[in-house]
Amino acid sequence: TTNRHNPLALRGVAGLVCATRSTQRAMVVVTRGVAGQRKGVSPSASLAAASSKPKSQKRPAVSLRSRWCRLSHARRASLNSLGLRTRAAQDDEQATSGVEDGGSDGGNIKQLLGMKGASVEKEDKWKVRLQLMKPVTWVPLIWGVACGAAASGMYTWTPENVAKALLCMTMSGPFLTGYTQVINDYYDREIDAINEPYRPIPSGLISETEAVAQFVLLLAGGLGIAYVLDGWAGHETPVIFYEAIFGSFISYIYSAPPLKLKQSGWYGSHPPGASSNA
Repeated sequence: TTNRHNPLALRGVAGLVCATRSTQRAMVVVTRGVAGQRKGVSPSASLAAASSKPKSQKRPAVSLRSRWCRLSHARRASLNSLGLRTRAAQDDEQATSGVEDGGSDGGNIKQLLGMKGASVEKEDKWKVRLQLMKPVTWVPLIWGVACGAAASGMYTWTPENVAKALLCMTMSGPFLTGYTQVINDYYDREIDAINEPYRPIPSGLISETEAVAQFVLLLAGGLGIAYVLDGWAGHETPVIFYEAIFGSFISYIYSAPPLKLKQSGWYGSHPPGASSNA
């Protein structure tokens, strides 16, 4: 027995333990060397193989701070993912409840203007068709007609000219812009089924055949009004009619395949401006 408080005694015990372990290793090496010699292996090779002990690879030490940072990062990522899923579920629930319940007054107004988050009443087909035409997008075209007429310096505010301007606004807004919006929704129906499921076509409130018939009638009505305006203005060449055809064609290739310019890069933003100017 040794006194555990005596440093010299502790050193002696530690030395004895180390010596004992060294003796055990030496006995193992000699034993393996003798066994190898019996099998026909040279003693030097047996001893070298016996003494060569693979060194254990130590794993790099990971500090407590590093482990905490990793855990915190994983926890934040899981919470963010859970938050995104919760937000998506809430959006889907709101869109579905808006379609099923008819929505509030704010949802009905958004429906009439064709804005996002609109609610749709299934029995009001005219609301569905109006939503498909997105009246909120008519304003720049209608305002552009009035501003263009006033800025021309040749316009006088007579009842006849006011009637011509109102007819031109009707052509530019509800008919040709409505045509552009309906055809855009028709060719984006698969994408809208994911991003905007409350839209009339992906929600099933209007069939694809009805949507095609609607944009064909809007196009025909817009071109017809353009031809009437040319005759009313006394144009020998129907310039308004030609411009309406050009703008409608640009709107078509912007939304419809095979070109579908809206999928392109920077040059895909020019067709809407050209169509509006026309």
